[in-house]
Amino acid sequence: MNLILIKLGIRNVFRNKRRTFLTSLAIGIGLMSLIIADGFILGMKSYMIRSVTDDYLGHGQIHHKKFLKTNKVKYVIENPGKIEKRLSSDTKLEGFSPRAISSALIASAQGSEQISLVGIKPRYESILSRIKTFTTVGDYLEKNDKSYILIGKKLANKLKVDIGDKVVLTLSPIGGGDLSQELFRIKGIFSYGSSTFDNHMAFINLSRAQEMLGCQNCIHEFALKFNDLSNLPVLFEEYKKKFPKDAYYFETWKELMPALNSALELTDISMAFLAVFLAILVGATVINTLYMALYERKFEFGVLQAIGTRKKVLFTIIITESIALAIGSIIMGSILTFIFGGMLAYYGVDYGGVTYASVPLREPIYMVFSLKQFIIYPLGLILFTILISFYPIWQLLKISPSKSLKIM
Repeated sequence: MNLILIKLGIRNVFRNKRRTFLTSLAIGIGLMSLIIADGFILGMKSYMIRSVTDDYLGHGQIHHKKFLKTNKVKYVIENPGKIEKRLSSDTKLEGFSPRAISSALIASAQGSEQISLVGIKPRYESILSRIKTFTTVGDYLEKNDKSYILIGKKLANKLKVDIGDKVVLTLSPIGGGDLSQELFRIKGIFSYGSSTFDNHMAFINLSRAQEMLGCQNCIHEFALKFNDLSNLPVLFEEYKKKFPKDAYYFETWKELMPALNSALELTDISMAFLAVFLAILVGATVINTLYMALYERKFEFGVLQAIGTRKKVLFTIIITESIALAIGSIIMGSILTFIFGGMLAYYGVDYGGVTYASVPLREPIYMVFSLKQFIIYPLGLILFTILISFYPIWQLLKISPSKSLKIM
């Protein structure tokens, strides 16, 4: 009996093929929009996180507990050799980079600028960050390049210097006293596409930075890069326990860049608003379609009720029609998603270096497909369609057979 009712409901959906097609197309476009928006947001979030962590930050960093709060060079990591030894033997790390960081004044014959000076080990840094990749003019630092420096493209333009030109670095040593001043030659010019890097950062060898700071083995920061990106939350918790806050502690990229983390959370909220908006459109379409379909068959339902057909049977028929309409819309939406979403996944969208939440979008953003998009959203559509259909069904079934049989 139930199978017959289901077949009857499905057949009723195709009574008016044009209306069913247009309705399925409209709902399918809504479903496609939701899946593509979700996939595109996933792609953007993935790119921004990868860009921030791979460019310079790493997945996490170890500092003295007061260094980031004060930016004072005296807050160095205690026993850096011990930490470096632990990190070197850690198989969960793809790489790490020890850094000495200080504010400094860089000057050329044409001007001067305040910068953040970072002392690095070139080989370690090339594994963790993309400074070497973004050094587009000149060459990257080598281990013995104690008198060479890397600066940003915009900073080079301000100072009016080029490869091989001389600049003077001035900074305050950790112990105080006279300023430390040294001459460097520009070996490379990098271009991150970020004003923070290209205007205000410079890199020299770690050993030379330590000499200028007046400390032999001082390290302000260890930047870490993990192997297993799918298990980062667990690794973050593990490393927070490894490096407690009593002397130095481990911070994740989310804690180091709260503005970016907030921006990514905002995209999730935007996605929720989009889902609600599309749900309203789909709901209006379903209600309108069912009202038209049921009103046209008002006399038919009146006859069925008059010959003793139970309301439960009529309810089953109409619910089957709603589910069949939803399934047709899912098929239509999936086809459209594979066509247009596939194009976005293959070609992407190029933002031309626009900066969002301090992250330059240098590369195209690609849509990311996930199994969730083709399970949760279609199931949600079916449930929502069933829920929406209750109202027109209730309006129809509360009409008495005598009124339904009136010839209009």
